[in-house]
Amino acid sequence: MKRVQPFLISFSLLLLACSRTTVGVDSESIGEQVVPQVIPGPGPVEVPGHGQELWFAVGAMTGAPGVNANGVAQAHYLEDGTGIVTVQLNIERAPEGSFFEAWLVSPSGRISLGHLRTPFGDVRHSLKYLEKQDVRSYGKLEVTRELDDGNAAPGVVVAEAMLKERNR
Repeated sequence: MKRVQPFLISFSLLLLACSRTTVGVDSESIGEQVVPQVIPGPGPVEVPGHGQELWFAVGAMTGAPGVNANGVAQAHYLEDGTGIVTVQLNIERAPEGSFFEAWLVSPSGRISLGHLRTPFGDVRHSLKYLEKQDVRSYGKLEVTRELDDGNAAPGVVVAEAMLKERNR
């Protein structure tokens, strides 16, 4: 009986996971702003309050020369004109008095996505951006190391990703 019990639990969980026919949307609170998290699955992606996903791109984050870093960046453009960008980056913590900032980059300019957070105080950094912004023309995401000096200009690029459109 002891051998059968783990099998039954695993099989039940597998059946439960396979029976999902819709795409889930979870949310995470950042300060007072609730940011939806798009969870891929079969069928069209629908984000409550924003409509269907019209465009999706993803790219592997790599460190600049001499910088050990890896991760993933994802960008979504939704029916109501909202852009969602998420970044997961593994990189050494920024030195005291500096921070990491993410940027969407295109030939016509760049958009600051904000500061990356490290909720566990280690190498795992993340960012979630949600704005009424058409992100489809931005093919590159850069992470820069910024001095905490109030200067809005981009600092030294420490990691980047090329965003590739994907059909779902």
